[in-house]
Amino acid sequence: MQLRKRLKSSPLYHLECLRRTLRILAMNAALPRPARHANRPGRKIGLVKRGGIGDWILFSPALEALRNGFPAQDTEIVVYTEARTVEIAGMIDLADRIVVFDHHAVRKRARVRHELLSDVRHEAFDVWIDADISRTRIGDAFALASAAPIRIGYAASALERCHARIERRAYTDLLPDETGKVHMSVRFDRLIRRTLERAAPTAGGGMPIMRPSGLRAYAWHGRESRTLVIAPAASASPRIWPAERFAELAASLARDHGLRPVIVGGPADAKLGNRIASMLAGVDAQNLTGRHTLAGLFDLIGSARLLLASESAPMHIGRLTGTPTLAMVSGADFTSYSAYPPAPHFAVASHPDRSCFDCRWHCVHRVPDPEAIRRCLDEVSVEQARTLAERLLR
Repeated sequence: MQLRKRLKSSPLYHLECLRRTLRILAMNAALPRPARHANRPGRKIGLVKRGGIGDWILFSPALEALRNGFPAQDTEIVVYTEARTVEIAGMIDLADRIVVFDHHAVRKRARVRHELLSDVRHEAFDVWIDADISRTRIGDAFALASAAPIRIGYAASALERCHARIERRAYTDLLPDETGKVHMSVRFDRLIRRTLERAAPTAGGGMPIMRPSGLRAYAWHGRESRTLVIAPAASASPRIWPAERFAELAASLARDHGLRPVIVGGPADAKLGNRIASMLAGVDAQNLTGRHTLAGLFDLIGSARLLLASESAPMHIGRLTGTPTLAMVSGADFTSYSAYPPAPHFAVASHPDRSCFDCRWHCVHRVPDPEAIRRCLDEVSVEQARTLAERLLR
């Protein structure tokens, strides 16, 4: 953390910041002139939301509040997202249109970036929302390109002074960056509350039609089930509890409670899934890694007796559906993702000493390999996890 502060005070940082600022302004200057905002009823709302499947699950209640905060018959919500999350955005089913873009192509290729931002400019949005979990250069370019009278996002963190310079031009309303201070669902809720305060009609117009998120259709129905779902993978290797411990815990629970382990994950998780399956050969485990859809994963978790997961999308699915869920998590982003309000069906196995939690991956302990598991997760024992799992099964 101290090294980052020194870097942000260096002349090279300020030169790079100036280059980035000028580049974003040049992107905007090359776009067509802003479209006229016709005197149309209601609102046209544009929203960019990247991140993973878990981020979208956490965002779904806020998107539901946004959808139901405006008269449905004269309000259009257009969501911009990436291909990897278009399926979950469609399952939530609250947007009128979903526009898919390739974030890496937008960053690297000027023509792709210009076409996308020109399309945003032509939409003539009344409201623009940057709902990404952190501020990015492309997010700022989106906000400027929208030319919306109301543009809402999060302020840059204390260490991102370069973004602070850009944000004064890109946004009309900024909420404080509370990453690591409140749960991400609370952060999203505050973003949409500000949007409703600024843009929702105060009187007249049609009545909102209460439209629930499509994820509400998924609920736990596995009380009599014998299925033990294991979701060991995560977005990065430091978030993954050791495979041997997943296997040892699952084998113990399977023998004592008559459960059948089922391993899940995406195609990229096949190696990890196969490794755990080989350790569970004696308890008739089924390996479905890479062989299910996202909707199928929701159904499988909803029908399970117990879910064992890392800090990943299945953890959030289990919490959402009400499935008894045990998550093995590190302390790096603990408050943002794992520190849900207490619930009888959800438990977290983490290091008992949380004094250094929420370090945002700037570990206070020596880390020889950036891809290595951190101490706060590595010291979560099978015995600790087993105690919590027994409580959930009861």
